[in-house]
Amino acid sequence: MKTITHFLFGFGILFTSFSVISLGDSPVLAVVFLIATFVLAALYLILIGISFIGITYIILYVGAIAVLFLFVIMMLNLKDKDLIEPSSVSLNNGIYSFIIVIFFAYLINFLTSLPLNFNNLIALEYLGLKD
Repeated sequence: MKTITHFLFGFGILFTSFSVISLGDSPVLAVVFLIATFVLAALYLILIGISFIGITYIILYVGAIAVLFLFVIMMLNLKDKDLIEPSSVSLNNGIYSFIIVIFFAYLINFLTSLPLNFNNLIALEYLGLKD
């Protein structure tokens, strides 16, 4: 059960952070997705036992920074026609962010498959750390 909740929180964090870039057609919607990302990250940290950092995320990021972003965006006084016009910028950002996610997934998969045996490093002999 614990691994399922870890997976769901991780997927939620990835989906909402991806949505900040790709699905947020308006700046207000992007900030709402950003707030959702911060809240899910804080709940995940509380779930794994780092309660202080999780509560700090909620107070600092959601309570101060994200609300400040939302306030500034609302003060921009955007017209409705600016928000309704479709643009391909959102689609391009989604494609670019998907490519970056695939690259980092490949990089993490490659780095975790390397054998990490520090006894074979030649530099340890020069530093005098090898027995």
